[in-house]
Amino acid sequence: MVDHGTESIGPKEASSKNNGHPLCLFCLVEIDKPRKVTGGGRVSFCNICIEQLEKKGLLVMNEDGTIELTKPLLDVIGEF
Repeated sequence: MVDHGTESIGPKEASSKNNGHPLCLFCLVEIDKPRKVTGGGRVSFCNICIEQLEKKGLLVMNEDGTIELTKPLLDVIGEF
């Protein structure tokens, strides 16, 4: 393994820095809770990233608060 001079952080240390709150997948801002995805699962997106994803046509917010991805999650991540 190559050492890039960065300190390794284990899961306990990483989660203790943000008080156990989930982080947005894109901008790492703390969010209250992950959103439910139509068809099953959850995603951690903040409201600002959700708006940007909607503008790009990568997701649709339903009236009940669930998110409907227009493409598979990995494609959404790649295009964002």
